[in-house]
Amino acid sequence: MVFVAFLALLLAQSLAPKRVETFTLGAHTPRPLAAGRTDTVTLDVRDSERWHYLDLDRGLLLAPPDSHGWDLAARRFQLRVPVTPALTAPSVADATGNLTRWYRYDFLAHLLRPAGHPYQLRTDGGHTVTLEVLGYYCPGPTAGCLTVRYTADPAEGRSSEGQ
Repeated sequence: MVFVAFLALLLAQSLAPKRVETFTLGAHTPRPLAAGRTDTVTLDVRDSERWHYLDLDRGLLLAPPDSHGWDLAARRFQLRVPVTPALTAPSVADATGNLTRWYRYDFLAHLLRPAGHPYQLRTDGGHTVTLEVLGYYCPGPTAGCLTVRYTADPAEGRSSEGQ
């Protein structure tokens, strides 16, 4: 009897409406990185064959073959930083630069949910930024609208002001 009740609960959970924060793809206005500035960008990562590149210093989405200077690459649910010492803390990247554990998988809803880790990255331009993954879903919910927020270290602006 308990087993049947458990199965009924699992079935009800799988049929229940999926609640997850969604983001809409829209025009992104590139802005150069400035001390303390926060920007949010949503990348269309629905194509499982193509990497999408983001240059955090310039706030630009880059398209191959012109992807020089990228700081974050994304393809579906895979996130990557350059293998150079780009990731300073927490150490959650593997040897190839793949960010691991950025999401938790919800087995009942079959959804990826951001794990809430802030990542400290060193950009190609030498700036330190804090990166957070806010979401992975477009309205529907449909997978593939990877939304990240990044903030430039405010201390970098103060140290250059005195020069």
